[in-house]
Amino acid sequence: MKRIYQIYFLVTILSISLVSCDLDNYDGPDASIYGSVKDVKDGVLIEQDIEAGSKIIHKELGFENPQEQQMVFKVNGEYRNNMIFSGRYDIYFNESNFVKPDTLKAYEIKKGENKLDFVVLPYIRVTNVSITKVGDEIVATFTITPTVSNNVKQIGLFGHIDRIAGNQYALRRTTQDINAAFKDTPRNYTLKLKTDGFTKGQAYYFRVGGIIDVANAKYNYAPSVKLTI
Repeated sequence: MKRIYQIYFLVTILSISLVSCDLDNYDGPDASIYGSVKDVKDGVLIEQDIEAGSKIIHKELGFENPQEQQMVFKVNGEYRNNMIFSGRYDIYFNESNFVKPDTLKAYEIKKGENKLDFVVLPYIRVTNVSITKVGDEIVATFTITPTVSNNVKQIGLFGHIDRIAGNQYALRRTTQDINAAFKDTPRNYTLKLKTDGFTKGQAYYFRVGGIIDVANAKYNYAPSVKLTI
């Protein structure tokens, strides 16, 4: 009886091993994709929140119910995914800080490296930025120019220990509700932030931006500025 149990045990282990080998006998990701999101006007990278910014949605075709997957941009508007399968994908955006382009239908990602840039119209351009320390305040002056007819909902000045400073990550912030439409008309603003929440002698990053009143819109930003408090 003991020998029968031993044989049964060995057969069971062998069966599991064969199944495991069969399940693992699939090729891994064989492609990478990278690029950036750029302003159609001048090719400038469109700044993002590090996690809650614009998301690239992609669905691999060839399956009965393909699932949405997503890639996120870096703070500066670049992205890279080194673990993707070659094949055909629908690529589009659900959330963004720019006017969403048409869906890329059946876009082919080939084996190896693939470059794909998105040239789009940002909802808001943030320009002419000056961020300085004046006494016990951080003073930011900048220009907001919306490119669509929707209201500019809010503007903000954000401070953080890292260049990811923004609406998502800020040790200190100050915001101002705007709720006004002024498409293609530049308006200058000043925001001030007290330094009492920061450590004296330490360097911080400060970034200004604005958000449009569009469903699922994200903040538009200028590049961060590094200051020592």
